[in-house]
Amino acid sequence: MDFRSVSGELSVKERVAIRDVALAIRVWPQRFVPMFVALGPCSDAIAAMRAGSPEATIAASTASDPKDVVAVYTDVSTAHEQFSAQPHLLFIDGDSDFCGEALSVWTDRLCPGGYLLVHAHSEESNLIRHAPSESELTNSGCVGGLWLFRKEGGCTKKTPLVSFVTRTYQRPRQLGLNIASLKAQGDMDYEHLVIVDDDGKGLFAANKSLPEAKDRIRGQYVMILDDDDALLDPGFVGGIRSIEHFKGKPQLIVFKIWRLTEIVPSGQYWGLEQYDEGNGHRVCNCYCVRKDFFLETIDGFGVPRAGDQNWQKVMYGLQPSIYWWDHLASYNMRIGRSEPEREG
Repeated sequence: MDFRSVSGELSVKERVAIRDVALAIRVWPQRFVPMFVALGPCSDAIAAMRAGSPEATIAASTASDPKDVVAVYTDVSTAHEQFSAQPHLLFIDGDSDFCGEALSVWTDRLCPGGYLLVHAHSEESNLIRHAPSESELTNSGCVGGLWLFRKEGGCTKKTPLVSFVTRTYQRPRQLGLNIASLKAQGDMDYEHLVIVDDDGKGLFAANKSLPEAKDRIRGQYVMILDDDDALLDPGFVGGIRSIEHFKGKPQLIVFKIWRLTEIVPSGQYWGLEQYDEGNGHRVCNCYCVRKDFFLETIDGFGVPRAGDQNWQKVMYGLQPSIYWWDHLASYNMRIGRSEPEREG
């Protein structure tokens, strides 16, 4: 489903914002099924939520009173079971007949770290005036007529051990496997940042997106794990923790990956601490890079061709401290230059 083309009242930018919030919740480092609630006439909002988190439980209603909510999109058996839980995302259409008391009931139910999204065409809307008054909500800005509020708390840490960065373009099944490989980690001290290309801007744009997203990165270490990659080892984050703790916080941790038909770096390049202009350095997902060093070298991606190889050249040129972790950690599901999946 193309969530941007579903008929409704929301603009494309507003739908993309809803999708991005749903996706951000989907990749929380927790094993859970997200729960979203939409109140008011909002079929296009539901489509955007589905696009961001297809496995989510989504309930929708035109009612303004919580006790009158009827589930119309749901994976659970009864409305009672559904609304005894805390939603992770609450969308309210500004045309709904909502009062401050009803809003308070719903924001109380919202789980810590969850989002309240209000679609209103004016800052004078009663919903907009009441939402910031809820003590646990912080204003996260607005996109068009869509206002975003986030509840304090949640599972994310201010400084996780590892930031995984995933760039994706029309590969929903592969992205699902990518996300699942992180959620299988025994040590879930990580954050997962997903950079979405909705328009197929190509590899150069994908490489430029990394420097543009650097302010979002909070982890002590950073690994690029694109949508055609997944972790093999559920103990990967725990392994990075041991290396960080016992090996002097190296700037660069190098490990092995399965690349369709071969293991890289291959034997003749393993332990090579100078950049190889030939085939020694071809992929950028066999590194976990200390954050300060990652930010120091991240602009290396911003060249018109072969940005990932240029980034590696920049890193090795600075002679970083390296820990060679002789460990098969991840694999490529496919090799390609941002081509979408062939569904069906």
